[in-house]
Amino acid sequence: MKVSTIIPTYNRSGVLPATVESALAQTYPDFEVIVVNDGSEDDTRQIAERIDDPRVTVIHHAHNRGVAAARNTGIEAARGTLLAFLDDDDRWLPDKLAKQAPLFDDPAIGLVYCGVAIVDERGTVTRHAIPTRRGDIYRSLLFKNCTSASSVVVTRRACFEQLGTFDEDLPPFEDHDMWLRIARRYRVDFVPEPLTLFAGYRHDRLNRPSRAVHVYDRVMAKFETYDYPSPFLRRRVRAYRHYTLATMHGANGDARLARQTYLRSLIIWPGNPKAWIGLASAMAGARASRALTGLKAQLFDLVSRVRAPR
Repeated sequence: MKVSTIIPTYNRSGVLPATVESALAQTYPDFEVIVVNDGSEDDTRQIAERIDDPRVTVIHHAHNRGVAAARNTGIEAARGTLLAFLDDDDRWLPDKLAKQAPLFDDPAIGLVYCGVAIVDERGTVTRHAIPTRRGDIYRSLLFKNCTSASSVVVTRRACFEQLGTFDEDLPPFEDHDMWLRIARRYRVDFVPEPLTLFAGYRHDRLNRPSRAVHVYDRVMAKFETYDYPSPFLRRRVRAYRHYTLATMHGANGDARLARQTYLRSLIIWPGNPKAWIGLASAMAGARASRALTGLKAQLFDLVSRVRAPR
């Protein structure tokens, strides 16, 4: 099966060559690479056009349209049966596609992901995230994007033909939305190894609460459109969305909005102990809310280190 690797890029000329090189270094024999320059204002166009490899196609947007639109442009141009996604500041290990592609021999599988090695600005691995959920993961995805990052995912082209492409009105959660739609129709599998080097420091900035909170109303509205196997599950997911929004308010230092949103979450579903803890911290003020967010990050880091492959 031919794999089309889609790399959307915007103003990242300094890191793009290493990303493309990691895609071209794959040991899997049948692939192409599609670089979509999303209206960059730096020298990305010139850097991309210098790539001299017949397996690479470069497409330019006249203006910046967003990562979802760039991925959709890549999907339209792709010739592969399988589609892989690689963000322009992440990198792959050479055997990533070779280990993921064979899992699609099972026709029930629509998406395969892998683990990540999270790197800092110097390229040093700081922690690992290893997959744990496979099969029917739709319910799990309704609560959290357990695939972790777009750069770990390979999908069937047929998924997009049947279910539509990335929602261009839903930054920065467009990938979570797409994987949910796929998981509702297909089963999911994973390779339990960190095959992607993930630029966590940059993604943390892009997905920081101060940015995400302004679009989260669109995310919550989108979650209302999904298919829920039961009213009970819909209620729990709605409560979890409010809980997530409350943690963003807390991380931004807005204890008042955090309190209000934690309360909404608990009114909908009072059985989430983390929401009660969040409410207590928000009642104590902005400093406590930020401290709770920091503690959660430290615990996540500790768990990741414990679970890291030896």
